[in-house]
Amino acid sequence: DPAADYGYCAAELRRHDNGRFLTAQFAEPDRRPGLMALYAFNLEIGRVRESAREPLLGMVRLQWWRDALAMMERTETPKHAVALALAETIGRFGLDRAALVRLVDARESDLGDTPPDDLPSLRLYAEATGGALAELALGILGDTTQAARDAARHAGCALALAGSMRSLAVTARLGRCMLPAAVMDRAGVRLRDVLDLRSTPELADAVRMVVICADDALGDMRRALPRPSRLSMPALLAGTLARVHLAALRKAGYDPLDRRLLAPDKLRLVTSLLAASALRRP
Repeated sequence: DPAADYGYCAAELRRHDNGRFLTAQFAEPDRRPGLMALYAFNLEIGRVRESAREPLLGMVRLQWWRDALAMMERTETPKHAVALALAETIGRFGLDRAALVRLVDARESDLGDTPPDDLPSLRLYAEATGGALAELALGILGDTTQAARDAARHAGCALALAGSMRSLAVTARLGRCMLPAAVMDRAGVRLRDVLDLRSTPELADAVRMVVICADDALGDMRRALPRPSRLSMPALLAGTLARVHLAALRKAGYDPLDRRLLAPDKLRLVTSLLAASALRRP
């Protein structure tokens, strides 16, 4: 039952990625299920590190998704609610399977414990994950102009950067640090302090550098597409989500271990999305 598959995707997003769940509500009704399927797929591959503590198990799970995407090309979809919903979305909107495979490939780095080398490396990762996801969303929304694709990539990149800093404590508990090694060296942060969840002024300085990088990505988004179309707006709301996360980090003094960051302000999130949506309507 496709409706049940899409319903499962929506329920998973509401619980585990409420921000993207909310942005999908701003799409036309016939496009929302496709966005739910795409974002639920992203949720599945994004949680591999969390659900598979051993790198080999994580690789197996990512390979399962590569195989599933290959099967979809032969109309042989595995009996998995997200895979079934994604297969129907691919067929309906003509999503690029190769781009979906690249999303899976980008998640391989999540399985390692080595921090990114520097800020450019972290931004490339953010573009390959959040940025590529926002570009794929445009294929469902119906706006595939180059300007919209560039803007969506920057918006998704900013969200990935902001999210990685807001969830630094969560990933540190899994043994992974998303702060680039060069940034930690410049700020005087020790990797052991991050993994042991020690709040220090140096750690706040390092997070602030990544926040500036996310702000740069938001600026790139605005320059790429100063007047977004109504079609592209739900994908570009990733930039609004990024601004909400960045504002929370600033309020916490750039301390990623501040307990307030663990409980997102849903009222502020909804209000910001509504305001951004109203501004972008013709």
